[in-house]
Amino acid sequence: MAPLVVGDEAICSFGFSFTCFGNPKTKTISHLVITDVQQGSRAESIGLQRGDEIISADGIKVVDFKGGAARGGDLMRLFVNRNRGETIKLVVAIHTALYRITLTARPASSSLGLAP
Repeated sequence: MAPLVVGDEAICSFGFSFTCFGNPKTKTISHLVITDVQQGSRAESIGLQRGDEIISADGIKVVDFKGGAARGGDLMRLFVNRNRGETIKLVVAIHTALYRITLTARPASSSLGLAP
């Protein structure tokens, strides 16, 4: 699948998409749950699957993210506004165990992204 492009820039992805659960009124996030894993991605090769939950990103617990899903918030800064080659360090709950993983941003296909 071709990379997702906005303007002349390829949007980057870490190889998975997720759904964000929270309260839009208070701009708080309670859960980030993986909904899709890109075939052939590092995320797939390390075993991320639909239903796994992201507990923290780059040392910030999901429940402590500031700004909800707004453009200037932690969610966008950590997962969307990243350049090719940048890394993200995640703690992910897979079944009942917690795993620390590092993923590198690469051009995204049009099938991945954020879900409301």
